[in-house]
Amino acid sequence: MTTVTIRNYAPSDSLTELTELIHVAYKPLAEMGQRFWGAYQSESDTLQRITEGQCLIAEINNRIVGTCTYRVPMPKDNRFFYHKPGVGVLGQFAVHPEYQGTGIGAALLREIEALAIKGGASELALDTSEQTLHLIDYYGRKGFRFIEYIQWGETNYRSVIMSKCLI
Repeated sequence: MTTVTIRNYAPSDSLTELTELIHVAYKPLAEMGQRFWGAYQSESDTLQRITEGQCLIAEINNRIVGTCTYRVPMPKDNRFFYHKPGVGVLGQFAVHPEYQGTGIGAALLREIEALAIKGGASELALDTSEQTLHLIDYYGRKGFRFIEYIQWGETNYRSVIMSKCLI
């Protein structure tokens, strides 16, 4: 069994490598016709997204094979679930296709859940296309439930917001 290390993103990490990982992980979704931001984002987009929260890296033998970013609760307008008090947000979740199904994604989720609880979140939310039934099913098996639909301006699909109670 190969050892997987999960750690915080470091400024010395390669943004090129991280962005390429996200691209390759999101490529099958793009091939389905889904316009996920991760499938085409630039390195500067990657940097902006990871600096909006806490980015975790999963690596094997110094190779980045997974990532996700957690944003702490940012209450604003309670009409939108992501902005409700106590709701932390998981985004930019990607595992290299060679390593999908090996438990790396589940390990990243466990780490993000621990960060969320430590940071005072009572819910962990995420979104995906309503057409990606395999992802909706995966998140459902991890304890996430349907909250609402939302249409983001930059996507060509309606998103499903899902959330998991943490306490």
